[in-house]
Amino acid sequence: MSNRKSCFKLVARALFFPVMESGTARLNMHLACNNLACSIGTAPVLATGAAISIPFDFQEAHMQKVAFGVVALIALAGPAEAAKVRFEGGAVITSVSGTCKDYNPTGNRFHTRFRPAGVGDNGNWSGLSFFQLNGAMSFAIDNGSFTSSFKTVTYGQIYDNAWGGDFPVQVKFTKQSPATIATTTQFVNITGAITNFDSMKGCTANFNAALVKRLE
Repeated sequence: MSNRKSCFKLVARALFFPVMESGTARLNMHLACNNLACSIGTAPVLATGAAISIPFDFQEAHMQKVAFGVVALIALAGPAEAAKVRFEGGAVITSVSGTCKDYNPTGNRFHTRFRPAGVGDNGNWSGLSFFQLNGAMSFAIDNGSFTSSFKTVTYGQIYDNAWGGDFPVQVKFTKQSPATIATTTQFVNITGAITNFDSMKGCTANFNAALVKRLE
């Protein structure tokens, strides 16, 4: 873990878990974030560079403002690192084709997470997960991205028990907006389809998803 990232975690802990005395927290923070050293306490330990001493007297109601200020300070301390890029939101099954023998999933809604390949520090695998109160299903491409053509995925689901499904599952993204995802992308909309949905052979479920970037 880099010094900057360690520094952020230390600062966050100090800000949100201070020792309270009569409703007021006294935070004497000495912060050095030049990618070389960082400490919180009465004396920072520095390899090189100058320390920034920031004393605070604040009520609990002001903690959020302080946090934003410290985050901004850290952001100025050095270049941005590769980031985790994950998106979270909701998806709905809009229609089905073929035969869905157990039930018609049209209208089913899911809490949804999406991990695009090749963005930030995500590596070269892609993941899409659907969550409900009583279970979840996951679709992963081990090497590459979801595309407008069906691709066989690594599939798993947990409802009454955990298993990988009875039939091979394929997923495609008919439309993705924006078409290219970057570390700065904040919102993603996906229209896609899933074959053999919920282990129902011959059932293809079409879905729409609206997602927002997670704060990591």
